[in-house]
Parts: sequence; C-alpha cells; structure tokens
Amino acid sequence: MNVDDFQDLYKLLRGSKSAMPVLDAKALYQERKMVAATEKLAYARETFLESRSRLIKQDVEKQVDKKAKDADRQIKKLKRKQEKLLDVVKAFDELLPQLEKSAERERQRDEKKEAAAKLEKRQQRRNQLIAKLARRCDLPDGFALAFSNADGDQQLDLVWEHFRFEEVKADEDIFGESLYLIRTDQQSFLVCTPSEDQIASSFVVASVVDDRKIKPFSRSEFLELGTRSKMVLLIRNPERQVLDREPVKEESEHDGNAEIKPDVAADESAEVRVMDMGTFSQLLTSAQRCGLVPGADQIGHVRDREFRKGQYDLAFQTIDSLFTRFSAAASQRTQRLAREDADISSGRIKISPKDLQAKRSRDRTEGQEVERAKRRFQVVLEGLRVLMNSKESDSKAISAEK
Repeated sequence: MNVDDFQDLYKLLRGSKSAMPVLDAKALYQERKMVAATEKLAYARETFLESRSRLIKQDVEKQVDKKAKDADRQIKKLKRKQEKLLDVVKAFDELLPQLEKSAERERQRDEKKEAAAKLEKRQQRRNQLIAKLARRCDLPDGFALAFSNADGDQQLDLVWEHFRFEEVKADEDIFGESLYLIRTDQQSFLVCTPSEDQIASSFVVASVVDDRKIKPFSRSEFLELGTRSKMVLLIRNPERQVLDREPVKEESEHDGNAEIKPDVAADESAEVRVMDMGTFSQLLTSAQRCGLVPGADQIGHVRDREFRKGQYDLAFQTIDSLFTRFSAAASQRTQRLAREDADISSGRIKISPKDLQAKRSRDRTEGQEVERAKRRFQVVLEGLRVLMNSKESDSKAISAEK
C-alpha cells in the first residue's frame, strides 16, 4: 500500500462526491495518521455504495426492453457501467484492509502510551501523597479517647479538625503505616495499615482507638471501600486560614460621598459616634456577601438619601423591612440545612466523607457571613432608634422654649 493506491482510487471516483474524502484519506495517510485515514476512507466507501448500490445490484438485462432495436447496445452500456462500479468497490475493498492493519498498530501504540502516561501520573500522585501521609505519631494527645466518645457526624468533625481527606481510587493509594477512615452505615473506624512490606495480597488493619485488629482485607476489598466512597486516606492538615475571627477592618464599599468630620464639640459629634456612613457601608457589604438579602442595594440608597437628609424614621422603616426578609431567609436556610443533615444521617442522601466535610466547611463559612450580617443589621437599627429618639427630644425641647 502506498500513496499511488489512493490516487488510483481517486481517479476512478473523479466527479463523484466520494472523491474528496479519498483525497482527505490520502493526506492523512501521508501524515501517518492511520486511524483517521481509515475512518475517512470507510466514509468514502459508505457514501459511494449509498448512491450506487441499486445500479450495482440490479439485473441489467431486465432493465432493457429486449424488443428495442438497440437492446444489445443498451445492455452492453449498462454492463460496462456496472463493471466500473464494481471495480471501484474492489479498489476500496483491497485498500481498506491494508489501511486497517496500520490503523490497528497505531491504536496499540496509542494505548500503550496512554497506559504509560496514566501509570506515570498515578506514580506522581503517590509520590506527592507520601510526603503528606498521616501516621499514628500525628494523632494529638487524647484524640483516641475523644474519637471513641464521639459518634456519627461528631467523629467526622473531630477527624476533620486535625486531618484532610484524600480519595482512595487506585491501588497506588494503599500505603503502609498510614491512617484511613472507614465509614459504614452504622459507625466509623479510624484504622492504621501495617508496614509496607506486610501489605501483600491481603493484610490486617488495626483500630487506632484500641489497637483492635479488624478482619483481613484483600487489596481489592480494601480498594473497593474507597471506590464506593466508604473510606478515605488521611493526610496531614496544612495550616488553615482562621475563618471564625471577625475581621479587624472590613473593606468599605463607600462611594466617596461620605463626609469626614473633624473633631468638634460633643453635642455636634454625637450623631457621628452613634451612626455614620461607614456603618451603612459595612451592612451593605455583609448583606451582599451572605446572599440572603433581596434588594440589598437599597441599603446604599438609604445611606445616600434618607440618612444623609436626617430622615431617620424613613431610613429605619426601609432597613427594618430588609431585616425582616433577611431573618425569614436565614430561618429557611437553617431549616434546609437541618433537613439535609437528617437525610445524610439516615442515608437518604449518599455523600462521600470528603464531600460531606467540604459541605460542612462551606456551610460554616456561609453561616459566619449570615451571623455577621445579622449583627450589622442590629447595629444599624439600634443606631437609627437612638437618632430618632434624639431628634424627637430636640423637637420637644425647641417647642418648649417657644
């Protein structure tokens, strides 16, 4: 097989819509892309047969009226045409098997390369994990007792405080003298594997709580626990960012319209101490971050209009209305999370330990934002109450003087 074979086939097909795919197959063959060339040539053959199959299969003599004066000439003409079509089919059928053999060799080479790449990738992952593996010596004092006294989700939370979870999805994820968390429908086990030289076709793991031996596992059985999301490998927990701490200073979304007032007499600065533009900006930031305040942009409008104009009663009404809607949304969120926890505990929702801890971490972070927004609302509402009362007292005092 060579380039001339493709060219000869093209000459037989010249003028038909199957000709161009043959040229494409020829170009792919020259580029040593055998699989693609085979697919293109097979497409050309299929297209050719779809348009010519009726003529190839028909009985030529039945297609001509034998009583016609030129019946013999018509029959010979149709037979010549039929023979040419059969020559094309023959050319296809001679070329395709040869090309398919080359394509199969290419597939085998690609499969070997892909398998080698996957093996290398798994080995790289294993080497990276070795440096992070959690060992018995990484267990803090009192951990075993705390784990045994906890149950269910509390055990997961306790482990998550000190370690991180890594999926067990391949044989390379089985390490010696390493910690694994196994979770069944009833309980959780924190176990340690034997030394590397003892992990063969089967091995026994031990509970880190009481050193009790667990039933022997074959490597395939142990791996199946991981692939079914019943087990995770523990790795050491890197330093975590402290999320629970209230930021010392929040970035303000102030648009630059607020006035920065100098120190003045106590009676003139009283309103600034109770409430300022930045207080509204902090509330706006928290409301947007928590995602539970529909129409949070109204806070900025209240800051720049009603509050700036001293219309504290109107400002209070708008903010209080937003707080009511926020409280309802926060309550619905709490109920939704409680239902999800119940469904997870009962098994109605299937979730791997790793995904469960990620969910819990996300829920805690969102919960902190919700609590922060709640505090900001309370600060603003209380400040507006003080300002309304102060303004009412001033009005009464002025009336009394008159």
